[in-house]
Amino acid sequence: MPNANTATVSAPAVGRLPQVNWDLLSSLLRCPSCESYALDLRPDAVICQGCGKSYAVDGGIIDFVGDVNVQTPVFYDDPYYRRFIESISTLHDAHYQQGSFSNGIENRVKADLFKLVKPSSDISVDLGCGLGNGFPLIGAEEKIIGVDFEVVLLKKTQERFPKASLFRADLGALPFRSGSLKRIFANAVLEHVFYIESALSHIQRSLAHDGAFYVAIPTEGSIAVDVARLYTSSRNGKLIGLTAAQSRIAQRKDHCNTIFLLENMFRKFFEIERTSSWPFGIGGTHVNLSKSYVLRSLKAR
Repeated sequence: MPNANTATVSAPAVGRLPQVNWDLLSSLLRCPSCESYALDLRPDAVICQGCGKSYAVDGGIIDFVGDVNVQTPVFYDDPYYRRFIESISTLHDAHYQQGSFSNGIENRVKADLFKLVKPSSDISVDLGCGLGNGFPLIGAEEKIIGVDFEVVLLKKTQERFPKASLFRADLGALPFRSGSLKRIFANAVLEHVFYIESALSHIQRSLAHDGAFYVAIPTEGSIAVDVARLYTSSRNGKLIGLTAAQSRIAQRKDHCNTIFLLENMFRKFFEIERTSSWPFGIGGTHVNLSKSYVLRSLKAR
Protein backbone atom coordinates (compact mmCIF):
# COMPACT_ATOMS: atom_id res chain seq x y z
CA MET A 1 0.00 0.00 0.00
CA PRO A 2 1.20 3.59 -0.56
CA ASN A 3 2.71 5.46 2.35
CA ALA A 4 2.43 9.10 3.31
CA ASN A 5 5.81 9.94 1.79
CA THR A 6 4.66 8.95 -1.71
CA ALA A 7 1.34 10.82 -1.68
CA THR A 8 2.52 13.61 -3.97
CA VAL A 9 2.05 14.23 -7.66
CA SER A 10 4.30 16.40 -9.80
CA ALA A 11 2.58 19.23 -11.68
CA PRO A 12 3.16 19.51 -15.41
CA ALA A 13 4.97 22.45 -16.96
CA VAL A 14 2.82 25.34 -18.18
CA GLY A 15 1.31 24.56 -21.57
CA ARG A 16 2.00 20.82 -21.37
CA LEU A 17 -0.87 18.56 -22.45
CA PRO A 18 -3.68 21.10 -21.95
CA GLN A 19 -6.22 18.33 -22.67
CA VAL A 20 -5.32 16.56 -19.42
CA ASN A 21 -6.81 18.38 -16.42
CA TRP A 22 -4.03 17.40 -14.03
CA ASP A 23 -5.18 19.90 -11.39
CA LEU A 24 -8.41 17.91 -11.18
CA LEU A 25 -6.90 14.43 -11.47
CA SER A 26 -3.69 14.57 -9.45
CA SER A 27 -5.37 14.25 -6.04
CA LEU A 28 -7.61 11.37 -7.17
CA LEU A 29 -5.29 8.95 -8.95
CA ARG A 30 -3.22 6.01 -7.84
CA CYS A 31 -1.23 3.50 -9.85
CA PRO A 32 -3.46 0.49 -10.63
CA SER A 33 -0.37 -1.75 -10.65
CA CYS A 34 1.39 -0.90 -7.36
CA GLU A 35 -1.14 1.44 -5.66
CA SER A 36 1.39 4.27 -5.32
CA TYR A 37 0.10 7.84 -5.34
CA ALA A 38 3.36 9.14 -6.82
CA LEU A 39 2.40 9.83 -10.44
CA ASP A 40 4.00 12.26 -12.89
CA LEU A 41 2.39 13.69 -16.00
CA ARG A 42 4.76 13.69 -18.98
CA PRO A 43 4.11 14.85 -22.56
CA ASP A 44 2.95 11.42 -23.74
CA ALA A 45 2.45 9.37 -20.57
CA VAL A 46 1.64 9.23 -16.88
CA ILE A 47 4.61 7.68 -15.04
CA CYS A 48 4.40 5.90 -11.69
CA GLN A 49 7.41 6.72 -9.52
CA GLY A 50 6.62 3.74 -7.32
CA CYS A 51 6.93 0.92 -9.86
CA GLY A 52 8.11 2.75 -12.97
CA LYS A 53 5.07 1.74 -15.01
CA SER A 54 4.15 4.06 -17.86
CA TYR A 55 0.54 4.75 -18.88
CA ALA A 56 0.24 6.23 -22.36
CA VAL A 57 -1.55 9.51 -22.97
CA ASP A 58 -3.03 9.75 -26.47
CA GLY A 59 -4.73 13.02 -27.29
CA GLY A 60 -5.60 13.59 -23.64
CA ILE A 61 -6.95 10.07 -23.01
CA ILE A 62 -4.98 8.21 -20.33
CA ASP A 63 -4.66 4.47 -20.97
CA PHE A 64 -4.49 2.63 -17.64
CA VAL A 65 -4.75 -0.76 -19.37
CA GLY A 66 -2.03 -0.78 -22.03
CA ASP A 67 -1.14 -3.87 -24.02
CA VAL A 68 -1.83 -6.39 -21.25
CA ASN A 69 -2.81 -9.76 -22.73
CA VAL A 70 -5.93 -10.67 -20.75
CA GLN A 71 -7.04 -14.29 -21.02
CA THR A 72 -10.64 -14.50 -22.19
CA PRO A 73 -12.86 -16.66 -19.95
CA VAL A 74 -14.00 -19.94 -21.52
CA PHE A 75 -17.56 -18.68 -21.14
CA TYR A 76 -16.99 -16.43 -24.19
CA ASP A 77 -15.50 -19.16 -26.39
CA ASP A 78 -18.54 -19.30 -28.62
CA PRO A 79 -18.72 -18.69 -32.42
CA TYR A 80 -21.87 -16.59 -32.19
CA TYR A 81 -20.40 -14.37 -29.50
CA ARG A 82 -17.14 -13.99 -31.46
CA ARG A 83 -19.13 -12.85 -34.47
CA PHE A 84 -21.03 -10.46 -32.21
CA ILE A 85 -17.80 -8.87 -30.87
CA GLU A 86 -16.11 -8.74 -34.26
CA SER A 87 -19.11 -6.75 -35.50
CA ILE A 88 -19.48 -4.53 -32.43
CA SER A 89 -18.83 -1.30 -34.37
CA THR A 90 -21.71 -2.12 -36.71
CA LEU A 91 -23.96 -2.85 -33.74
CA HIS A 92 -22.92 0.37 -31.97
CA ASP A 93 -23.73 2.38 -35.09
CA ALA A 94 -27.19 0.79 -35.31
CA HIS A 95 -27.81 1.29 -31.59
CA TYR A 96 -26.78 4.97 -31.47
CA GLN A 97 -28.37 6.12 -34.72
CA GLN A 98 -31.12 8.71 -34.51
CA GLY A 99 -34.48 7.09 -33.85
CA SER A 100 -33.07 3.70 -32.83
CA PHE A 101 -35.51 1.69 -30.70
CA SER A 102 -32.76 0.34 -28.42
CA ASN A 103 -31.11 3.75 -28.01
CA GLY A 104 -34.47 5.26 -27.19
CA ILE A 105 -34.90 2.70 -24.42
CA GLU A 106 -31.38 3.42 -23.11
CA ASN A 107 -32.13 7.15 -22.97
CA ARG A 108 -35.33 6.53 -21.05
CA VAL A 109 -33.42 4.29 -18.63
CA LYS A 110 -30.91 7.12 -18.08
CA ALA A 111 -33.73 9.56 -17.43
CA ASP A 112 -35.27 7.19 -14.87
CA LEU A 113 -31.94 6.88 -13.04
CA PHE A 114 -31.50 10.63 -12.85
CA LYS A 115 -34.81 11.01 -11.05
CA LEU A 116 -32.85 9.57 -8.10
CA VAL A 117 -29.76 11.76 -8.52
CA LYS A 118 -29.29 14.93 -6.50
CA PRO A 119 -27.58 17.85 -8.29
CA SER A 120 -23.97 18.32 -7.17
CA SER A 121 -20.82 20.22 -8.11
CA ASP A 122 -18.63 17.30 -6.98
CA ILE A 123 -16.39 15.41 -9.39
CA SER A 124 -18.32 12.55 -10.98
CA VAL A 125 -17.03 9.33 -12.54
CA ASP A 126 -19.04 7.67 -15.31
CA LEU A 127 -18.05 4.00 -15.61
CA GLY A 128 -18.58 2.47 -19.04
CA CYS A 129 -19.26 5.96 -20.35
CA GLY A 130 -19.45 4.90 -24.01
CA LEU A 131 -20.07 8.00 -26.16
CA GLY A 132 -20.71 10.18 -23.12
CA ASN A 133 -24.47 10.37 -23.66
CA GLY A 134 -24.99 10.54 -19.91
CA PHE A 135 -22.62 13.48 -19.37
CA PRO A 136 -25.21 16.28 -19.84
CA LEU A 137 -27.36 14.68 -17.13
CA ILE A 138 -24.44 14.19 -14.71
CA GLY A 139 -23.30 17.80 -14.50
CA ALA A 140 -20.56 20.19 -15.59
CA GLU A 141 -18.43 18.62 -18.33
CA GLU A 142 -15.13 19.71 -16.77
CA LYS A 143 -16.03 17.87 -13.53
CA ILE A 144 -16.70 14.52 -15.25
CA ILE A 145 -14.27 11.61 -15.58
CA GLY A 146 -15.39 9.10 -18.21
CA VAL A 147 -14.06 5.55 -17.98
CA ASP A 148 -14.39 2.93 -20.70
CA PHE A 149 -12.38 -0.03 -22.05
CA GLU A 150 -12.97 0.83 -25.72
CA VAL A 151 -10.52 3.41 -27.07
CA VAL A 152 -12.62 3.99 -30.20
CA LEU A 153 -15.57 5.09 -28.07
CA LEU A 154 -13.39 7.31 -25.87
CA LYS A 155 -11.98 9.13 -28.89
CA LYS A 156 -15.48 9.83 -30.17
CA THR A 157 -16.49 10.98 -26.69
CA GLN A 158 -13.55 13.39 -26.56
CA GLU A 159 -14.70 15.02 -29.78
CA ARG A 160 -18.11 15.61 -28.23
CA PHE A 161 -16.95 16.57 -24.72
CA PRO A 162 -13.43 18.03 -24.93
CA LYS A 163 -13.48 19.36 -21.34
CA ALA A 164 -14.17 15.95 -19.78
CA SER A 165 -11.33 13.76 -18.48
CA LEU A 166 -11.23 10.34 -20.15
CA PHE A 167 -9.54 7.10 -19.08
CA ARG A 168 -9.21 3.66 -20.55
CA ALA A 169 -9.40 1.40 -17.50
CA ASP A 170 -10.51 -1.99 -16.24
CA LEU A 171 -13.34 -1.83 -13.71
CA GLY A 172 -11.49 -4.48 -11.72
CA ALA A 173 -8.39 -2.26 -11.41
CA LEU A 174 -9.68 1.29 -11.12
CA PRO A 175 -6.93 3.95 -10.90
CA PHE A 176 -8.55 5.94 -8.09
CA ARG A 177 -7.40 6.47 -4.51
CA SER A 178 -9.47 4.83 -1.80
CA GLY A 179 -12.34 7.00 -0.63
CA SER A 180 -11.62 9.71 -3.21
CA LEU A 181 -14.92 9.87 -5.13
CA LYS A 182 -18.25 11.37 -4.06
CA ARG A 183 -20.26 10.37 -7.15
CA ILE A 184 -19.87 7.24 -9.28
CA PHE A 185 -22.26 6.28 -12.08
CA ALA A 186 -22.69 2.96 -13.89
CA ASN A 187 -25.43 3.20 -16.48
CA ALA A 188 -26.20 0.01 -18.42
CA VAL A 189 -22.70 -1.40 -17.86
CA LEU A 190 -22.58 -3.82 -14.91
CA GLU A 191 -24.60 -6.44 -16.75
CA HIS A 192 -21.57 -6.81 -19.09
CA VAL A 193 -18.88 -7.29 -16.40
CA PHE A 194 -17.77 -10.91 -16.07
CA TYR A 195 -15.63 -10.38 -12.95
CA ILE A 196 -18.37 -8.41 -11.25
CA GLU A 197 -17.29 -9.03 -7.65
CA SER A 198 -13.84 -7.59 -8.32
CA ALA A 199 -15.36 -4.56 -10.04
CA LEU A 200 -17.79 -3.83 -7.21
CA SER A 201 -14.99 -4.21 -4.67
CA HIS A 202 -12.94 -1.54 -6.46
CA ILE A 203 -15.94 0.75 -6.81
CA GLN A 204 -16.69 0.45 -3.09
CA ARG A 205 -13.01 1.11 -2.27
CA SER A 206 -12.97 4.26 -4.43
CA LEU A 207 -16.21 5.64 -3.00
CA ALA A 208 -16.02 8.27 -0.23
CA HIS A 209 -17.72 7.43 3.07
CA ASP A 210 -20.48 9.91 2.23
CA GLY A 211 -20.47 9.20 -1.50
CA ALA A 212 -23.17 7.66 -3.67
CA PHE A 213 -23.01 4.99 -6.38
CA TYR A 214 -25.77 5.46 -8.94
CA VAL A 215 -26.61 2.39 -11.03
CA ALA A 216 -29.05 1.61 -13.82
CA ILE A 217 -29.27 -1.90 -15.26
CA PRO A 218 -31.63 -3.75 -17.59
CA THR A 219 -33.71 -6.38 -15.86
CA GLU A 220 -31.72 -9.15 -17.52
CA GLY A 221 -33.36 -12.50 -16.75
CA SER A 222 -36.85 -10.98 -16.60
CA ILE A 223 -39.84 -11.69 -18.83
CA ALA A 224 -39.83 -8.06 -20.03
CA VAL A 225 -36.25 -8.22 -21.34
CA ASP A 226 -36.84 -11.62 -22.94
CA VAL A 227 -39.74 -10.13 -24.90
CA ALA A 228 -37.79 -7.00 -25.91
CA ARG A 229 -34.91 -9.17 -27.09
CA LEU A 230 -37.16 -10.79 -29.70
CA TYR A 231 -36.82 -7.49 -31.56
CA THR A 232 -33.17 -6.61 -30.84
CA SER A 233 -31.87 -10.11 -31.59
CA SER A 234 -33.66 -10.14 -34.94
CA ARG A 235 -32.28 -6.70 -35.87
CA ASN A 236 -28.75 -7.49 -34.70
CA GLY A 237 -28.74 -10.89 -36.36
CA LYS A 238 -29.61 -9.38 -39.74
CA LEU A 239 -26.84 -6.80 -39.34
CA ILE A 240 -24.06 -9.29 -38.59
CA GLY A 241 -25.13 -12.46 -40.37
CA LEU A 242 -26.63 -14.48 -37.53
CA THR A 243 -30.08 -15.92 -37.05
CA ALA A 244 -32.26 -14.34 -34.36
CA ALA A 245 -31.70 -17.39 -32.13
CA GLN A 246 -27.92 -17.20 -32.57
CA SER A 247 -27.99 -13.48 -31.87
CA ARG A 248 -29.91 -14.09 -28.64
CA ILE A 249 -27.22 -16.52 -27.48
CA ALA A 250 -24.54 -13.90 -28.18
CA GLN A 251 -26.48 -11.13 -26.44
CA ARG A 252 -27.04 -13.25 -23.34
CA LYS A 253 -23.29 -13.79 -23.13
CA ASP A 254 -22.72 -10.08 -23.64
CA HIS A 255 -25.18 -9.42 -20.78
CA CYS A 256 -23.63 -12.09 -18.58
CA ASN A 257 -25.14 -10.88 -15.28
CA THR A 258 -28.85 -11.05 -14.51
CA ILE A 259 -30.48 -8.42 -12.36
CA PHE A 260 -31.03 -11.03 -9.65
CA LEU A 261 -27.32 -11.83 -9.44
CA LEU A 262 -26.38 -8.14 -9.49
CA GLU A 263 -28.77 -7.18 -6.74
CA ASN A 264 -27.36 -9.93 -4.51
CA MET A 265 -23.84 -8.67 -5.31
CA PHE A 266 -24.81 -5.09 -4.47
CA ARG A 267 -25.82 -6.21 -0.99
CA LYS A 268 -22.33 -7.62 -0.36
CA PHE A 269 -20.74 -4.18 -0.73
CA PHE A 270 -23.46 -1.54 -0.47
CA GLU A 271 -26.64 -0.55 1.25
CA ILE A 272 -29.51 -0.08 -1.21
CA GLU A 273 -30.89 3.35 -0.31
CA ARG A 274 -33.44 3.93 -3.09
CA THR A 275 -34.65 2.22 -6.27
CA SER A 276 -36.80 3.00 -9.28
CA SER A 277 -38.15 0.77 -12.06
CA TRP A 278 -38.95 1.66 -15.67
CA PRO A 279 -41.31 1.86 -17.50
CA PHE A 280 -44.11 1.03 -15.07
CA GLY A 281 -42.56 1.76 -11.69
CA ILE A 282 -44.75 -0.91 -10.13
CA GLY A 283 -45.40 -4.57 -10.76
CA GLY A 284 -42.01 -6.05 -9.90
CA THR A 285 -38.85 -6.86 -11.80
CA HIS A 286 -40.34 -9.19 -14.39
CA VAL A 287 -42.63 -6.57 -15.96
CA ASN A 288 -40.11 -3.70 -16.08
CA LEU A 289 -37.19 -3.28 -18.48
CA SER A 290 -34.75 -1.57 -16.10
CA LYS A 291 -34.07 -0.85 -12.47
CA SER A 292 -32.09 2.04 -10.98
CA TYR A 293 -30.36 2.23 -7.61
CA VAL A 294 -28.80 4.66 -5.19
CA LEU A 295 -26.13 2.69 -3.29
CA ARG A 296 -24.10 3.67 -0.23
CA SER A 297 -20.98 1.87 0.89
CA LEU A 298 -21.42 -0.56 3.78
CA LYS A 299 -18.14 0.80 5.16
CA ALA A 300 -19.94 4.07 5.89
CA ARG A 301 -22.46 2.44 8.24
